[in-house]
Amino acid sequence: MYTQYGRPALCLPFLLACVIECCAAACRGVRCVALRAAVAALLLSCVCPVVAGRAEKNALKERWTAYLKEYVQHTPGRKFYLNEINKINRSNADSLKPAQLAASYYPMCKMFTEKGDFLSEVLFARMVFNEVKKTASKKTDFLIMAKYANSAGIGYTMLGFHEEGRKMFDRAAAIARKHGFRKVLSQIYTNQAQLYYDTHDYAKALRMLISLKSLAGASSILYNNMALVYCGQKDMPTAIACLDSAIQCAAGNRDVLSRVYINKGGLLTEMGKYKEAESALVMAEKTLPGEKFTVSELMIRLNFVQLYIAMGQKHKALSEIGYIEEKVIPKQSDAIKGKYLKEIATLYMKLNYYERASRCLQESMKLNDSLNFDNQKRQLFQMMTWYDIAQLRNDNMELKMKYDFANIKLRNRTIISVATILVAVLLSVLVVVSIKKRKNEQRQSAIILEQEKKLRMLEQKEHEWEKKRMESEIGKKSRELTTFSIDLSSIDNLHKNICEELAELSKDIAEEDTRKRVNAISLKLRQQTANRLNEGFKTYFNEVSPLFDAKLKEAHPNLTQNDCRLCAYIYMGLTSKEISQITFREVESVEKSRNRLRKKISLGSDVSIRGYLQSIIDDGQDSAS
Repeated sequence: MYTQYGRPALCLPFLLACVIECCAAACRGVRCVALRAAVAALLLSCVCPVVAGRAEKNALKERWTAYLKEYVQHTPGRKFYLNEINKINRSNADSLKPAQLAASYYPMCKMFTEKGDFLSEVLFARMVFNEVKKTASKKTDFLIMAKYANSAGIGYTMLGFHEEGRKMFDRAAAIARKHGFRKVLSQIYTNQAQLYYDTHDYAKALRMLISLKSLAGASSILYNNMALVYCGQKDMPTAIACLDSAIQCAAGNRDVLSRVYINKGGLLTEMGKYKEAESALVMAEKTLPGEKFTVSELMIRLNFVQLYIAMGQKHKALSEIGYIEEKVIPKQSDAIKGKYLKEIATLYMKLNYYERASRCLQESMKLNDSLNFDNQKRQLFQMMTWYDIAQLRNDNMELKMKYDFANIKLRNRTIISVATILVAVLLSVLVVVSIKKRKNEQRQSAIILEQEKKLRMLEQKEHEWEKKRMESEIGKKSRELTTFSIDLSSIDNLHKNICEELAELSKDIAEEDTRKRVNAISLKLRQQTANRLNEGFKTYFNEVSPLFDAKLKEAHPNLTQNDCRLCAYIYMGLTSKEISQITFREVESVEKSRNRLRKKISLGSDVSIRGYLQSIIDDGQDSAS
């Protein structure tokens, strides 16, 4: 018999060798060959069934331990899990049946759920469920099967495999309904409702919660979940009523009360009832359990931030976010950090702190890369494939072992020759399987490295292509802006000539009213032309340099709107003459404006204004990208 990773369960051959040695020692004093054979057969017939049974149970325990250790090998809490596994193994007797052994290991599934190691939970729960299913006959066996199927469904749901999670929940519910496990069935219904809520199927989620209410009665958690479903359906009054019922049912349970008040505070904030929302969040803070810096405290602080933002209290919101980043976030797991740092970035963006938001998003992306969904999916199905292959190997070896033991009872061969052949076969299979496994691992490693190399090359090519496309787009916009500037100059000359002709015409007009009307038309034409041209120039310019105004204001907040417009013209490389044509001013006036701008930004005469502006704007665009 072999474990999943090729480690032999050698206890059976060693025990057989010991039995054979004992038989030989017992028969040394017997001279008759027939009598010696009879004594050996009698000893083996008594000892072999016991040895085989104990060896099979010990092998199951060792195999499950090996699976667990492999599943937790790459998790953040590896040391904690290994200590718990050793504690369970020390407390387990060697003669436990599969269902009893599964019951002793079930706390590991709860630990996986609490720590967020859902991949390990799915793999272990699925393996134990299939193992217990082979020998399940008693009611307790089916009870442990329902619990493991429920744990596997939780893991699938949290990993995002909702269809697989639904199938496991359906299996668990069928077993629980058939054998009357009401407590387990209520847990399964709760988890199914969570699955439907995550997939936004609120009608099914509400139906599951109503079934749970008829099965287990009303509870604070049930009302809280119903409130979340009604909130998803935008039925806010009913959701508030459910939360009030949950508060009444949860009297004395601080943990549940805290969660209910958190949900109530967030819901009231969305409804615009800020004072009531603040009172609810304060109650949630008061009812927190004794442990500090938990996920519940993190959720309370985030809800306070959203409330302060909605109330327009920017300084309080910033203070709360600072406390969260300094005290609460560092105490959380990587999965929780990656999730809530993204929410903190969203809050910073609402407060117009884009640099801090960018930092939080980068940290979140780094954490999420290590917990990437696609990598988990590939790793999950890869490990499932390894598990299925190992399961087939174990089944084949178990059949072979049963066949060998049947031959011991049926045939009248000597026990020594049978044991010798068995040990030789097992050792041979061990060597062959070890060699094959090593080759398969090397081949898989080479394939994975080659795929990763190709992926990096494709990503690099895609990045280069995107960079070229952006450069081409910026060049195109720059050319359009230059063309537009030339058109502005042409239109300016045309309108200037028209205005001059109107001025000449007004001199020849004798009537005062007519002359005033002509002058008014000339003035209106100049103003409308200037406004339309300036707006058109600003539109094209913002497409080329969208960060220009923000970066310029950040560097020099004392500049006026006219100063910013002059900076834009200079940044695009327009001369003083071209600027005068666009702005309908004299060249000397533009030169004076340039000198005043140089003094405002404290720039020496030996430094180019355009070069200085390009250094500010281009650095800002690089950091934003």
